[in-house]
Amino acid sequence: MKKLYSLCMLFSVMGICSHSLTSCSSDDDGGGPKKTTLENEFSYNNETTPIGSVVYTKDDASGIYTFYISPTEGLIDLDAMLLADDYILIATNTPTGDIDLTGKDNSLVYKNVKISSETAANVQNSALSLLLTSQTTVKLSLDAAMTSGETLKAEYNGLCIFYKSEAEQGDALKMDKPMFGYWRGQTTSGTNNYLLGVANVDFVTQGTNIALKEPGYAMILDCYLDSGDEWKTYPSGTFTESNKFGDHTYFDTNSFVVYFDGSASTTMHVSSDVTISREGNTTKISTTFIDNVRCGPCRHV
Repeated sequence: MKKLYSLCMLFSVMGICSHSLTSCSSDDDGGGPKKTTLENEFSYNNETTPIGSVVYTKDDASGIYTFYISPTEGLIDLDAMLLADDYILIATNTPTGDIDLTGKDNSLVYKNVKISSETAANVQNSALSLLLTSQTTVKLSLDAAMTSGETLKAEYNGLCIFYKSEAEQGDALKMDKPMFGYWRGQTTSGTNNYLLGVANVDFVTQGTNIALKEPGYAMILDCYLDSGDEWKTYPSGTFTESNKFGDHTYFDTNSFVVYFDGSASTTMHVSSDVTISREGNTTKISTTFIDNVRCGPCRHV
């Protein structure tokens, strides 16, 4: 009998689009609010570094959540995180808001910043708010300092990967029905904004709305390319998650996979870099997402 795991797996997804692009106006000016503090970054002794990946685990026996926050992009499992060995480690049994790092079962370790109940005498301050807003998103705010002078600050609001040792890589889910390909104009960063959509089942369009006609998957990608006046150049290459609208990036908030079960839809965010490649008259979009709907060792083709 096939065992079903409690953790949703990581699935590969491949979309195939036509090369045609349509111009449309963008609802987003691409500039975003001006930065006043850390933004998905951490600062160690006043040296600021972007946060590239967040992975967390949960020990079912103790109820302890362990978060690994790394500057390395594209880490989607614990083995890769441990191999990078450049992470902030936070352990707690209450990822629900404000956390006392000097309290029982709570701790933080990064280089010379080590905060726990055992090291409380060496801590000057340790303000931490950590909230799991969903299984795949987390909001973090940290302001810590040691009596020896080391400081560590962090702000993050975005994707996280829930890793469990039973998790396995799912088979490829092929989406070969192009829904749309829009050029949405240039951002204030100077990049061109593209919105792409593919599905694996038939769909209907009603004005600006698109609906799947039967149970299946669709993927939407909001990506940015520094192609200047050559906006008709179809985006290709590897795109990393960012909210700064830079070259070869995608915007996580508007990039996701949707599963329609025939009556309701579930949205699942992209969990890794996106690769767009062209071969002849075919464009392939490859990435991964956490399938919150079909958990366990399911196969999609």
